[in-house]
Amino acid sequence: MGNPNHLHILRQGVAAWNKWREQNPKIKPDLSGAQCSRDDIYNLDLSHANLSDANLSRAKISRVTLSHANLRGANLHDVTYREGNLFGADLRNADLSSANLCGTDFRKAKLSKAKLDYTLLFDADLSEANLYEASMKAADLSRTQLQEASLREADLSRATIATSNLRGANLSRAIFENATLYQADLTDALLEGATFKDARFKEVIWDNANLSGIFITFEQLTQIPQSLKDKYLKSFLVLSKGLPEETAPIRREIEFPPEYLAAGKAILCHFSDVLRRKYPDRRAKVRIEQDGFKVIMAIYPIEGEPEFFEKALDEYGLVVTGRMLPEEYSDDRLLVMDLRNQLRIANVQLECQREMLNDKNAQIDRLFSMVHDGIRAKAPHTIVNNITVSASSNACARALATVEISSELTAISGYLEDLKIKLPRMATQIQRLEKDMEGIKEDPSPEQVEGFRKKLKRWVDGLQEADKGIEAVKRLGGHLISLGKLVGPLLF
Repeated sequence: MGNPNHLHILRQGVAAWNKWREQNPKIKPDLSGAQCSRDDIYNLDLSHANLSDANLSRAKISRVTLSHANLRGANLHDVTYREGNLFGADLRNADLSSANLCGTDFRKAKLSKAKLDYTLLFDADLSEANLYEASMKAADLSRTQLQEASLREADLSRATIATSNLRGANLSRAIFENATLYQADLTDALLEGATFKDARFKEVIWDNANLSGIFITFEQLTQIPQSLKDKYLKSFLVLSKGLPEETAPIRREIEFPPEYLAAGKAILCHFSDVLRRKYPDRRAKVRIEQDGFKVIMAIYPIEGEPEFFEKALDEYGLVVTGRMLPEEYSDDRLLVMDLRNQLRIANVQLECQREMLNDKNAQIDRLFSMVHDGIRAKAPHTIVNNITVSASSNACARALATVEISSELTAISGYLEDLKIKLPRMATQIQRLEKDMEGIKEDPSPEQVEGFRKKLKRWVDGLQEADKGIEAVKRLGGHLISLGKLVGPLLF
């Protein structure tokens, strides 16, 4: 619960609260868990306040500053917020469903995994906001500013996106099923792997959008500009109304013991990337779902050929178990490197799980055999094991992060080696980056990793536009994101 003194001052009224804030500008009010449901809240300075897990449902809020406030897990269901200021606020996992947030300033706000179903966001500004995995079903995003926002894997099913600005937004793997996009500006937007099944398009601006691997119906193709179809059509996952029987998914279900779950799931997830890189002309969509300890992999062949993908699965299983060397599996040097790194990471994940779950019998060879047997079996595959659970280990998290950082650096090194050939004028700069990487291997501290990541990002951002189209440069962007995520575990 929040600080009782802060709550007492708040109950004294607007004048007393704002005066106290003016006299104590360095104090961040702690109002966490406050119960303000159905209250009328107005003219308050709540900037930088801690309102995590607070209940503001059905409240009427007017001229209240909540910039940089902590509202993680807060309940704002059906709230009405006029002249709202949530600039830079933390709203992760918050419930804003059915709220009226028209015109609210959400710039640079953190809204990952927030619930915004049926929310009115007319004229709201969500520029540079993070809406990763946010649920925005049936939301009204008319005239909403979303430029440079991150909506990766967000669910926008049945949403209204009219005259909205999504220039430069990251919408990779977002869901737009049955959504309406009218005069939406998607210039320079990243839509890789997005699902547009049954979405309605009208006068959408697609200039320079990345549509690689989008899920779309045959009837919608006429709405995509020819220039983008020429560039991305081979990667489109096109469905017609009523799929033919032969395109039914190839399903594999493996129920892992707890100590094998994380590593096993990671190996299965990696198959999608391997499939795309080894067979770029074969079109299929791979989905991984988890139900408890059960991991379900479904492969949807777009042009039939289920036998081809069955064989591809079998070969992947042989590599995982060591019965086929990565060099025998592919002559792509970078793919071979990635495969070896993935198996190395799986080994460390299993070691960490063994420590956390007090299971001295867990073996990496057994894990690889499980995955191999599971992807070959057409019926659900279950492995039973009895273990005792104990507390997790920060040391394990650090060890795993260190190994993953090493793997990321190995992959980056391979791409930089390619770029020295493709961009000879940059050879000296690339050599400096490689020297910095050697320093991280000797001392993988958070400062070293983050310093290198920022330096590499500046170098990539400074490249000419034509250079940024090179595949190796595009892949560096993904590894930059991964490095950023790995810094956290090193801090503990």
